[in-house]
Amino acid sequence: MKISHEVPLDLLSWSKTINDYDYILPYFYNRYTKYKEFYLQCKEEGRFSILDNGLFEGETYTTLSLMALVNELTPDIFVIPDEWDDWSKTYNHATEWIKLKHKLPKNTNLMVVLQGETFEEMKRLYKFCYYLGYRYFALNHSSAAYNILFPHKNSLISKMMGRIQTVHLMSNIITNDVYIHLLGSSLPQEFMYYQGYDFLKSVDTSNPILLGANKETYDMFGMLTKPKDRMEIFFEQEMLSNMNYIIKNVNDFKQILNK
Repeated sequence: MKISHEVPLDLLSWSKTINDYDYILPYFYNRYTKYKEFYLQCKEEGRFSILDNGLFEGETYTTLSLMALVNELTPDIFVIPDEWDDWSKTYNHATEWIKLKHKLPKNTNLMVVLQGETFEEMKRLYKFCYYLGYRYFALNHSSAAYNILFPHKNSLISKMMGRIQTVHLMSNIITNDVYIHLLGSSLPQEFMYYQGYDFLKSVDTSNPILLGANKETYDMFGMLTKPKDRMEIFFEQEMLSNMNYIIKNVNDFKQILNK
C-alpha cells in the first residue's frame, strides 16, 4: 500500500520524503496560500495525488466549487462527496458526479466512499456504483457498520477490527479492476492484517504525525488510544522540537504495514 501522512505547514517540504503520494485537504487548501502553492507545485512535478472532499473536517462545498478545485489541481483521484453512514445519499452523489465526469480532467478518477450503517448497505453501494462505472472506492475508519461487525467496549478496537472484517468480506466480491483506499486509521496495528489484499492500494493517516506532535510514540504493539486533537490544532505550530517523535512514528507505521 502507498502511504500518505497529512502534516502541518512546517513539515510540507519534508512530507515529500516520507509520503508515497500527496493527500490534499480542501480545508487547508482554501485557507493557506503556502499549502495551496506547495501542492500545485507537486502536481507540476508529476506527483500522484488524491483530493479529499472535506467531509471529515466538517466542510461542505457546492458542486461548482469542488469542480473548480478538481480542475485546478487535476488530481489523479477525487473523493466525491459522501454522507456519514448513509449509503443512499452517497449513491445520489455518485449518480450526480458520474454525469459530470466529462467536465473534469481526463486523468482524474472519481472515488466513492462506501458508506452504510451495515455491511450489507456498504456492499449494495459498491455494487450500484460499480454498475455506474466506478472503479475507485474508499473505506473510512469509523463506519457505524464496524461496531456491528465487531462490538467491543473499546470503540477504537471495534473500528479497527470492523474494518479488517469489512476488507475480508469485500475480498469476495471485488474484481481485479478495482482500487480500494483506506481513509484514516483508528489504531496503527490494524495495518498488520492486510497482507495479501492486493486491491488495497493506498492509505492516508495523520495518526503518526499527531501522536508525535504530542511528544508521544507508538509502543511495540501500536496503541489502544489515539490522539484526540485534529491536524487543525497543530497546523501552524513549529514542529522542529517534535521531529524525533514524529520520525519514529512514521518509521514504525511503515514497519507495521510491512509486517
